[in-house]
Amino acid sequence: FTASIVLNDSEFIADATLLDDELELVVNSPQEIKGLILSISKNGVNAVYNGITFAPDVNSLPNGAVIQILFEIIRDIEGKNAVCNNENCMIQGKVNNYAYDFIFSPAGLPISLEIKDLNLKINFTNVTIK
Repeated sequence: FTASIVLNDSEFIADATLLDDELELVVNSPQEIKGLILSISKNGVNAVYNGITFAPDVNSLPNGAVIQILFEIIRDIEGKNAVCNNENCMIQGKVNNYAYDFIFSPAGLPISLEIKDLNLKINFTNVTIK
């Protein structure tokens, strides 16, 4: 599927794959970081660019680092109850003092993730189950 990420006033487009609780993002734009691969799971974070791999200790990342917050959200969502209406389901939570809204379809397909205090919104499109 496609992840359209807006952080502050910058937009990033990535091909995304969700498999066994791991989110992999392959950046398509902007051109300057095209090909960057980010893997985020409840076990950690991994980035690969031009053959160089970076796998930081998530606990050592600065509090408020977007990648660290996404990692914590993935861990936080597990086991939480969703509130559903006729169209969508939502899980709301808070990690590192940042509130988030994760919206997904009743079938469990991701629709969006928003962290208003960081001016971050991720929209997921063309989501399919393989």
